[in-house]
Amino acid sequence: MIEVKNLSKFYDKQTVLDNISLQVESGKIIGLLGSSGSGKTTLMGIIGGIIPFNKGEVHIEQYPPGKESKAIVSMLTERNALPKRMKVKDAVHFFKTMYQDFNEKKFHDIIKSTHMQLHMDKRVNQLSKGMQQLLRLALTLGRDAKYYLLDEPLGGVDVFIKEQVMNILFGYVDEEATILLSTHLIPDIEMLIEQVIFMDKGAIVGVHACEDLRAEKGQSIKQAFKEAIRWGD
Repeated sequence: MIEVKNLSKFYDKQTVLDNISLQVESGKIIGLLGSSGSGKTTLMGIIGGIIPFNKGEVHIEQYPPGKESKAIVSMLTERNALPKRMKVKDAVHFFKTMYQDFNEKKFHDIIKSTHMQLHMDKRVNQLSKGMQQLLRLALTLGRDAKYYLLDEPLGGVDVFIKEQVMNILFGYVDEEATILLSTHLIPDIEMLIEQVIFMDKGAIVGVHACEDLRAEKGQSIKQAFKEAIRWGD
């Protein structure tokens, strides 16, 4: 479980996260949804141990964000973009060296599903933006981690790449693993996630089981998000 208690983050005089408390259950695919500037990327970075925070507590299982938690957390973020002149095969070698839980067979199974094995000798900057995103996702999911933090995995890619990303998430993640996926593209992940967390202006404005939204309220996730934002105002 990921547990966040009374978490706040400030940049100069700006409040980015305002006294957030949250529990992320293990073994689920959870959507962290909000518009640009809502604070979701900052929250993901704090949980992933790459952004410091000012107040509160964060634990991934029994560990605070840091060396121990990073051993069980694999994170996709723009901050860990690959060097542009690195070859794809060298990126694989880097992950094998860096992470003891990197599963090379799993990685190659993922890239075969996207035909990226044809590009192993290319440099990262020779790949399209969509193919770079698929490579980074394959490397992230290639780790046999307990928790996967995916920050905007569908951002800035075309419909074809989005479909491939969704197929990877459906097909190559252990059922016992936890995925926390942040996005502002709500309709794209509607059928993938089991639980949804809504963020707006640095605050949590709703947490729902997706099945309950559909069965009890007759709402899509997008409709529920709009309602949560309206009441949050």
